[in-house]
Amino acid sequence: MKNQNIIIGSMSTSSARLVANFCKQNKIINLQPFTPSKSLTSNNPYHLKLAPTIDAHVEAMFNSIVDSFPGSNVIIYTPDVEKSYSIARAFDTLFARYNRVTDTKFTVTMLKTKAIMLNGKEGISKEQLKEGKTNILIITSFDESFINGALRVLFDVRDKYNVVVYGMPTWLKGDILRLDYVNEFATHLTDQYFIDSAKDATQQFIQNYTADFNAEPARYAFLGYDIMNFTLQSLRNYGLEFMDFIPTERYSGTAYKFDIVKSMRNPLTVNYLENRHVHVFKVQDYQLKEVW
Repeated sequence: MKNQNIIIGSMSTSSARLVANFCKQNKIINLQPFTPSKSLTSNNPYHLKLAPTIDAHVEAMFNSIVDSFPGSNVIIYTPDVEKSYSIARAFDTLFARYNRVTDTKFTVTMLKTKAIMLNGKEGISKEQLKEGKTNILIITSFDESFINGALRVLFDVRDKYNVVVYGMPTWLKGDILRLDYVNEFATHLTDQYFIDSAKDATQQFIQNYTADFNAEPARYAFLGYDIMNFTLQSLRNYGLEFMDFIPTERYSGTAYKFDIVKSMRNPLTVNYLENRHVHVFKVQDYQLKEVW
């Protein structure tokens, strides 16, 4: 194994950490398309996260709000859980920085709660919603029961306020989320997966895959195909030193795009490389529509 040039994976977070450390010790390129965890490895210039970290999703949602809802009223709603609260703080910091350098400012409130109901009162204060303005509610929770409770409060006042919800990437895989709530508030969600069916290469891949396997390709089939083409293109252009050259470049595949940047531990030390490309979708008529 120590003589390998490139290792892709693995799929689980626990084994992915072992693989990342092994590759770091033996100077083997490690492409990680499955686990977006930022804690897998550090000080590791051989590690490339093709699965975008939560930072990339936050940045995409923030840019979508700035582009589509300038000057709106923003409510960042987070449970008292460190994972969710750290994401809420990241949003709060981005809006604070933006407001310092622009004339069109957002009003931003961050609400942190331990439960959906506080002292018998609704967890989302209606006083934070503003009539006559677009209200952007960013819910940084991954708990479906918490999310349903938060959206239920909004559902009762949906005729009085214009509310657009932004949620976390895992919501797309939810089992018990109330789809009527999600659809009602034009909920915006992020994902790196989007089949570019207009491309000839995509149509050809689907046609060939279907002919070979008597089934249309699913998500991981597209991912595997795009990763291998990205890797072959990088090797063809730069050889085994491609990790030094691919930052700032874009690869556009059949369903995945890779915008590679260096994540720096400090100005002189590369922590790892990562893909920052994600799409922003809006739930409309119970379907996902790409909006950013």
